[in-house]
Amino acid sequence: MLERAKGHRLFDGVVQDDLLPTALEFHELFDRYPPQADCLEAVKNELESFNTLLQAGSLKDPKEFAYQIRHGVTMGHEFTLEGLESAGKYIMKAVQALSYIKSHKNAVWITESGVKGHIQFSDSHDGDYNVLAWVNDEYPVRRMGCELHRWARETVNHPGLIVFANCLGRVKDDKPSRERYDITAA
Repeated sequence: MLERAKGHRLFDGVVQDDLLPTALEFHELFDRYPPQADCLEAVKNELESFNTLLQAGSLKDPKEFAYQIRHGVTMGHEFTLEGLESAGKYIMKAVQALSYIKSHKNAVWITESGVKGHIQFSDSHDGDYNVLAWVNDEYPVRRMGCELHRWARETVNHPGLIVFANCLGRVKDDKPSRERYDITAA
């Protein structure tokens, strides 16, 4: 009696267990949304290396990675395989943008789960900080600012975080007031 069928695949000449469904769906997005023809070679290389991380199972939680691209620091949204597939265009837009940053020698992909940010960037002057891409064209920019403000004020020790967001609306203030937008103050 067949109790369980398990898929396998050939990766770097070695037969391995198949990918998690979310990792497989994420991997499929690279073929569905390739970079533009004029994309820099260094960026294409980074996209390929990230896809390799996915296929090798080095990215601990691909669903959380994709969730953070779509919902940032906001928790509690449902995110199914269908959601991952339907948001694929936006997820790959963010991954391609992050690949530009990752092409810098001081940047590394964050592969651990539970860490906000997808790239860790080390700067000799400013130290280490994480870079998160948040792409959600249905989410108002002011609400994003509010969510980031709330997240930064949690009692947990958060890393320094830079967020590149693509969302609904725009911030018209040339320089937001310190009291309302300083998300670094305790």
